[in-house]
Amino acid sequence: MRIDLNNKKILIMIPSGLGDFVKSLGIFLSIKQQYSVKTLDVVVTEEGVNVLKGFVSYIDNVIIMNIRKFTFCNYLLYFLFKGWSDIKKINSQKYDLIICLTINPLRKYLLTFINVKSKIILSIGGTDVIKEYEFISTLGVDIVQHQSAFFDKFNNLEKLTPLSMFLQDKKNILINMFCANSPNSVREWRKWGELIDKISNKFNIFLIGRVDFDYKKYYSLDYSRVVDLINKVDLKSLVFLFKKSDLVVTVDSFPFHLAYAVGTPVIGLFGPVDPETRIPVSVDRKNIHYLYNNKKIKLLLENKLKKELKKNNDIYIKDISVEDVISAINNIFK
Repeated sequence: MRIDLNNKKILIMIPSGLGDFVKSLGIFLSIKQQYSVKTLDVVVTEEGVNVLKGFVSYIDNVIIMNIRKFTFCNYLLYFLFKGWSDIKKINSQKYDLIICLTINPLRKYLLTFINVKSKIILSIGGTDVIKEYEFISTLGVDIVQHQSAFFDKFNNLEKLTPLSMFLQDKKNILINMFCANSPNSVREWRKWGELIDKISNKFNIFLIGRVDFDYKKYYSLDYSRVVDLINKVDLKSLVFLFKKSDLVVTVDSFPFHLAYAVGTPVIGLFGPVDPETRIPVSVDRKNIHYLYNNKKIKLLLENKLKKELKKNNDIYIKDISVEDVISAINNIFK
């Protein structure tokens, strides 16, 4: 199904927020480079995307649908108190085409109220970025290959970030310990203290992230050996920190995507997912490294035992050893 996107006002709805926005940037860039579209706008659910949008030149507008969680109750509250104003706002733009990169039933229901000439909906659920890019390719969009970085626009805000703390005597590594605003997330890796103890003499370690609990209670870690920036850096400054650092080490979360978006080497620690489904097909792989229990997870996925993955997903990230991470770091800097 090939379509002509020239002279069209296009709105693209993506699955969720910050990470999904970054993963989709290769799609937006490819469309803008190949077609003379009137406007290319994006629907997301997190306000922070407006900050990230400031670092790209190929997106015209961002529309925020303020749905905090993807549950029936949250969608019901959204429709009752906020949804109609968003629908009215979208309809006022008179888009020629809406491309929805999620099959979420409630999002699909929302689309029934939007007046637009054409609607194209991805026929899969979840956030499988490989399938999203393949789907866009079937529309006639040639995905830009070997993109080394997605962010192409920077300004003097760099002067306002704490880059002066970066030392030149050693390589500077950013570590993001948390993938969610919860100390008990099943995707958390509990060996950060041991890792930092073993590498802090060789590298300058900076901790980054934003949480609302006392994170120091959850790790056996000598904080005097690191620069603790958790809850101390806003999103705009974080982009520059990532751009200037030598390496990012993180669990499966937004910082993994932010790193390759600015072209910085990254090591991702993954639980019960295939990391390839999280990486855009257009991004240059040479700076992207990931660790996960390959054999266990692939075996379960091949046998479609998703309930088993969901039930025991915390055990898979535990299988990643400190030595595995140190080996990956040394390979990057060799």
